[in-house]
Amino acid sequence: MKKIAAVLMTAGCILGFGGMAMAAENDSQTVTYTIPTINELAVTGTPTLTIAIPDAGSQPTPVEATANYAITTNESNKIITAALELGMPDGTALAVTLAAPGEGQGSQGKVALSTTSQNVVTGISKLADDTNSITYELTATAEADA
Repeated sequence: MKKIAAVLMTAGCILGFGGMAMAAENDSQTVTYTIPTINELAVTGTPTLTIAIPDAGSQPTPVEATANYAITTNESNKIITAALELGMPDGTALAVTLAAPGEGQGSQGKVALSTTSQNVVTGISKLADDTNSITYELTATAEADA
């Protein structure tokens, strides 16, 4: 919590009674304000990933889908991490790429997801940005269960 002192000045009043004037008075008041810690992240979109049937003798082609995220923070050197709640089935993998918000922030590029949290964006400092893309990539081999 921070405090500042504000000096309030009252202008001298000139009354219409025979040209009488009142002298100006000074007073002060303490104003208290709070700026909370802000670390907000919102994800939008409903990406759908469907592997297409490949030609005979070929492995399936990876597919991508996109979503977006917005971020606001008034702190420095924050990170965004990503992880899967459950592991991927055998023969499949899911990767994610988050675009870095603003200048000077660091996208980690394409990150293969697992049940362990991994950094996907680092060095996020004091910004508000709502124009950031998320790209998901699903890969599957012929051994993947349908």
